[in-house]
Amino acid sequence: TNENIEYSIKIIDEKFQLSEYHVAFVSSDFHMYRVKLLAEKYSLDASTIASKTPLYVRVNNYLREFFALIKTILFDL
Repeated sequence: TNENIEYSIKIIDEKFQLSEYHVAFVSSDFHMYRVKLLAEKYSLDASTIASKTPLYVRVNNYLREFFALIKTILFDL
């Protein structure tokens, strides 16, 4: 997620050369907290659009996201 945001900022800056812009992140609901943390890190004016995680994969995705969040807090912020 962090790398995707870094690369996206680079592309936006190179292609459009705007001093200000608004971005929207579209992802699964379990992923939004980490996306918002990283958007704040980069001082992005951002909105989020979350899709619902299907029940049959929810436990697995939230568990995986828990560890990804710890990694983000320790290494990416």
